[in-house]
Amino acid sequence: MKPYSIVCTTCQSRLRVRKASAIGEILACPKCGSMVLITPPPDTADSRSDSGSGSAAEIGSPPAAAEPQKSERKQRFRGDFPPPPTVAQNGPPHAPTGPMLPDNQWASPTAQRVRKWGLLAAAALLGIILAIAVVSLIAKSMSPHSKPSTMGNSKVSSNNAQPADTQPEISPTDAEPDSTTTDHATANEPKSPPDGQPPSPALPSPEPPNDSQPMAPEPDAPAPASEPVGETRPSDAPPAPPKTPAGQASPAPEPATPPTIPDSKMPPKPASPVTTPSPPSEDVKARLAVVLISIEFESVPLSNFADFVSNMTGIPITLDLDAIQAAGLDTETKLTIDARGVTVQQAVQAALKAHELAMRLDGDQIVFTTQDAVDPKVTQRQYTVLDLAPDPTKLQALAVQITRFVAPTRWQDAGGQGRITTNETGFVIDQDASTHFQVARFLDRLRVTRGLLPRTEVPKELIDIKPAFQQAAKDLARPITVTFGGTVHVSHALQFLQAKIDANLLVNWCAVAPTGWLPSTKTHLEGRKMPLEQLLQQWLRPQKLGYRLFDKETIQITTEAWLDAHPETEFYVLKTPPKNEAEIESLLTNLRDHVGTARFAQAGGLGQVAYDTDGRCLIVSLPQPAQRIVARWLADRNGKSAP
Repeated sequence: MKPYSIVCTTCQSRLRVRKASAIGEILACPKCGSMVLITPPPDTADSRSDSGSGSAAEIGSPPAAAEPQKSERKQRFRGDFPPPPTVAQNGPPHAPTGPMLPDNQWASPTAQRVRKWGLLAAAALLGIILAIAVVSLIAKSMSPHSKPSTMGNSKVSSNNAQPADTQPEISPTDAEPDSTTTDHATANEPKSPPDGQPPSPALPSPEPPNDSQPMAPEPDAPAPASEPVGETRPSDAPPAPPKTPAGQASPAPEPATPPTIPDSKMPPKPASPVTTPSPPSEDVKARLAVVLISIEFESVPLSNFADFVSNMTGIPITLDLDAIQAAGLDTETKLTIDARGVTVQQAVQAALKAHELAMRLDGDQIVFTTQDAVDPKVTQRQYTVLDLAPDPTKLQALAVQITRFVAPTRWQDAGGQGRITTNETGFVIDQDASTHFQVARFLDRLRVTRGLLPRTEVPKELIDIKPAFQQAAKDLARPITVTFGGTVHVSHALQFLQAKIDANLLVNWCAVAPTGWLPSTKTHLEGRKMPLEQLLQQWLRPQKLGYRLFDKETIQITTEAWLDAHPETEFYVLKTPPKNEAEIESLLTNLRDHVGTARFAQAGGLGQVAYDTDGRCLIVSLPQPAQRIVARWLADRNGKSAP
């Protein structure tokens, strides 16, 4: 075939057709890359095809050198098509092996633009999702959860339980940065279990209460699903705030802060009479009667188990710390249970029974205590005290000290069942298990002050004569910064503080419930670089609440009236002891005057104070807030500071 020329409709270049097989094909222009339809030659030979001055390009072979492009639009889309064959250095160009057509991946410029923008939009959406996930993880890591605890492997399934409602925390404003401790409350973010885990099961609970009406279950609530809720790890799931029990009135508005009266001038509050626990309400009975398909816990600390049961049932749970301690247990005692088809109450009782613990119902409250506390039984024990009282005179004096400083209301002289008699080697005491423990502890602590070895099985840490509030002095002095933006639920404030201290923060809900201070009560907590001790006093005192250091690792919130009705006995070794009876009497009189004479038995109070000559120490029985006053007064007397 004789070569002939055609014109590219895009760049107006003249192209030469050399092969008959190219006729009818759509090939790429070597100049601009645009697609050109190869038309057949005209009937009359185009003599102009040979008369050109070399401006025509041969189609089927690339130009020797590419010309500069004339249009940005053309240049931008050159990459949309396969590149021309490469030109070898120092040689002629390689001839193409076939027609220059687009490959299998070719698409029109419009389609490629749509594809490009689609990919950009998908990438942007993915970036937004990843950013939200990162922010959520950071927020979770900063949330004021409870202290980490080991719940062990646990599984709970219920055929009529549903996840408990969890109220989002109210975000506090940012606190000032503190080089020692800087605390921020979590932003408005509902608590949720870790990814891949279902929420903890909970019993059907009433709607969150408002400030004007008591909580009550909704009568027309739909029936819960009968299928299992699934596995859950109670230690990993953040606890939901317990609900106000049905029938319990909502707390009254927060009273105005009363004027502060110095502790030394405050009159003693009357001792709270011992009352019989009120019967549980029908709502509490219904919650405890829910049947669990299965429940499994392994080596769960007692305090964590109490939190889980409280969150599941919506019923506040109080730990009877004194009874638990008397039984040789503590809040870290490990519980294990694996049961099927039992009610909540049966499951709890089974877990507690292994350690001779028990569950006691008190109205809308639950108390974890001991079997001996639920059903106290008087037993008789022998105490050998020849090292403390080698002669009958000292033995009788020691017996009087025991009845004054150890459970004074439980002896026959005070109308109790306890009795103490002396023999040649010591005492024969008839008392309940809790009082026996207190007697043994009192005797061993007295031995410590006299430089003697302990003789009972009381743990070493419980016979330390240093008061618990002095052992925890560093933790109480730790500065805490917290500013909530308005009021929050008591349960949220407790969770926030628990996450910031190194001690267990517990509440005696049975004692504080009559004051209207419940987990759902709105409260205000604020402090900037304030010692924990001062922050607690500022928070609790307006509600006539207080706290005590049960031990160096446990803080219990209760009422001032409860504290006044439960005096504690402490031993204070004097740096400069009195030299004679006159100085002893002067020391005791000055102490009573400083603390307040109305607190002591001579004026009708519960307080007791005595001086032990052999141990050169004061023995003082007073509520813990008054014990702090005694410690500071003696520190000033000894010429050193005290908490």
